Amino acid sequence: MILNKKVFSLALGCKVSQADLAKFKELFFPNYTEEVSASLSDVIILSSCAVTENAQKESIRILKKFSKLNKQIYFLGCAVTAYENLKKLFPQVIFFNNKELEELLSNKVIISNYHGRKRYILKVGDGCCRECTYCIIRYLRGPLRSRPFEDIKKEILMLRNVDEIVLSAIELALWGHDFGLNIVWLLDQIVRLLDNNNTKIRLGSIYPALLLNKEFVNFIANSNKIQPHLHLSLQSASPDVLKSMKRFTNVDKVLDKIFEIRDKRDNFLVSTDIIVGYPTESDRDFQMTIDFLDKLPLVRVHSFPFSARKGTVAFQLKPLDKKIILERQKKVTERFSQSRILEKFIGKEIFSPLWEREDENYIYGHSSNYIPIKANKSNLGITFLKGKSLDKNYLIVG
Repeated sequence: MILNKKVFSLALGCKVSQADLAKFKELFFPNYTEEVSASLSDVIILSSCAVTENAQKESIRILKKFSKLNKQIYFLGCAVTAYENLKKLFPQVIFFNNKELEELLSNKVIISNYHGRKRYILKVGDGCCRECTYCIIRYLRGPLRSRPFEDIKKEILMLRNVDEIVLSAIELALWGHDFGLNIVWLLDQIVRLLDNNNTKIRLGSIYPALLLNKEFVNFIANSNKIQPHLHLSLQSASPDVLKSMKRFTNVDKVLDKIFEIRDKRDNFLVSTDIIVGYPTESDRDFQMTIDFLDKLPLVRVHSFPFSARKGTVAFQLKPLDKKIILERQKKVTERFSQSRILEKFIGKEIFSPLWEREDENYIYGHSSNYIPIKANKSNLGITFLKGKSLDKNYLIVG
């Protein structure tokens, strides 16, 4: 425990990684000051990612860059677990792999210092028991471990002046599976806790098959405490590719359920992840994914080329030609670029903005349905916001 340090931190991975980083800072450096410049900080803390080979390489590249500053550096998470030789390459850095991090943070209800921010990431579980053929994370994070509700409840009750709580886990859809409960029960309990205030709940990434749970769909469709947005870890819309990945294959039913929710909440939107160029993906399979995405009420598409991770089943499959993968990736990124998706919101009402950061002239945030927005500070008094124009990956509102 080191008091009153200036801390520069960077989360390079998922929301679980961000939650771990926030708790680590609070545990090791109580009363720390958030420093935006690494060169001016006393301590640098990096929370790494290894979901793809490129993500792992990028985490190590950033570690190498910051190690030149001769600061005390802490490097946490999946890349440490995946690449054991890091400790030999950077002997001056203090490392925590996922197991060490969990031993440090588990069974400790620590409220993370959110420095006036209105969105709070709440980790409700770790690990995964699915067997997706391409995924290295279940090996790096271990088996499913849902966080007990009493711990979750204590952390929520410690929060003050938070507009939105983001529930995060490696496999959020399976919360409670390891002790006889389920995600709908958890959502109901949290909604009851928050009944007397205006705090909203946003769900982190979910497995698409959860939308076949009638109770879940009804809850999302009818609770005004749940933000009108879901992020689906779709990966592909081809039943053959999904079968090869050992994932849920009936995506048409998922589409039906999305529009069932939209019938009740017409501003409901989805974002999604897509793996491009999985080894068994044919031209027809790829086109099925494109056609499916065209039907979705999208706010964002996160696509990335297939990454063969050693130790996974898919690592043994014959890869597609790199040229084919790059061509398909280019098509997805162009067709579903953030700017093209945001164009449809010009002239539309923007609901319940949550402002997250600002610069000299503008303030930035997201709408309740997760549209990335920015506004001139002079327009903040406007009660009815509409999309006006685009600026790169933001919808300008006013």
